[in-house]
Amino acid sequence: MEQYTRRENLRFNNIEEKDKEDCKRVVYDILEKELGVDTTKIRFHAVHRVGKKIHGRRRPIIARFVCREDRGKVWSVRGKIKEYITHADAFTPVLSRRNGRY
Repeated sequence: MEQYTRRENLRFNNIEEKDKEDCKRVVYDILEKELGVDTTKIRFHAVHRVGKKIHGRRRPIIARFVCREDRGKVWSVRGKIKEYITHADAFTPVLSRRNGRY
């Protein structure tokens, strides 16, 4: 069940982290400037960094899209920055079963 709720998410990796940043604004800027996506109709349930803050480490940003079609649109145009955008939060027990460790 949990993997179905996570399919609206994308993970943005290796994005510079700043104090008191607005993660939603950071993601919108990436979509607009790097991918050329019109973000006027793209909405998010939540956008936040995950994990503990550790000096010198860039925590990933998880973006949960309101509409799965918007997520799909971003996924399909990730092109030149695809190494920075991945499926978010693959459900650990599912991955473990696939790898024979569960």
